[in-house]
Amino acid sequence: MKRVLLLLALTACDDMARQDRVDAYDGPAAPPIPGTVARGTLAEFSPPEVTPDLVARGEARFAIYCVPCHGPQGRGDGPVAGRTMPFPPPFTKVDASVERIVEVITQGSGPMPPYGDRIPLADRWAIAAHVDRLRGVP
Repeated sequence: MKRVLLLLALTACDDMARQDRVDAYDGPAAPPIPGTVARGTLAEFSPPEVTPDLVARGEARFAIYCVPCHGPQGRGDGPVAGRTMPFPPPFTKVDASVERIVEVITQGSGPMPPYGDRIPLADRWAIAAHVDRLRGVP
């Protein structure tokens, strides 16, 4: 019985190169359901109002999560930088919007790992506001 099943299974495996091909659907995307917001779009990329409290919270969170690699002034001279990873670029040489900074914190970039699972979204926005202050952005 086992041999019959094996024989049937082997005969079902035909040459894949001769089978018809089915391409991915290239048509328009389905319209969104009314009253819903796509996850990861509107909520993540709507920056909060920059207040002194937001910047202060960002500075405190920056000290916890970012100083080891980026250093206290964002110069890329933290105590870990250059030992376990390349030196990160100084923030003054990084021309990125606060949205891009939040995106990099969330998803990582190059040797920087993603922190989206460790830093709450509100704190990522606060850190980005603090980084803007370090870069001299009013």
